[in-house]
Amino acid sequence: MKLLTATIILLSSVVSFAGRGMPGQKKYETSVNTIVMGPGVLTYDKVCLNDLGQLQTKKAYDTCVKTKRVKVSGDWENVCTKTEKQFFARDLEYTKSVCVRYKGGDDKGRECAKYENQTAYLKTTYSKTVRQYTWTGSRRDGDWSLPGKVVSQETFSVPACK
Repeated sequence: MKLLTATIILLSSVVSFAGRGMPGQKKYETSVNTIVMGPGVLTYDKVCLNDLGQLQTKKAYDTCVKTKRVKVSGDWENVCTKTEKQFFARDLEYTKSVCVRYKGGDDKGRECAKYENQTAYLKTTYSKTVRQYTWTGSRRDGDWSLPGKVVSQETFSVPACK
């Protein structure tokens, strides 16, 4: 019975202090600018400039090229049956659709009444930021300092693909 009680106390301690820190404890977070491309959202350090003047992934990603419709637990689903490794690329200059007028005024929470195509450009430089967070307050009632102190910030150019 003592072993069971000790296990329950240990588990409740782990859950109640998960994500918490000790007064004065520091943690660091590194962030890099992101881009939406091919397999999803990538950080800029995962892309390069190809010979066509496009941003391209540095490595090939597994991509589904053939699917089959099957019944799973009573529901129909598309299941990938064949994958291939592919590089993804995006033009630096592209057109995007932007809402320029909303129904009932300029309230952005409302439905769009008119869209307009606008030219947009992808960046060829990106930044890498390191932030420091400090646990303030007591162990139980504290919190990580927000938004965090910028420790370092560097700017890089997207390299040419090899």
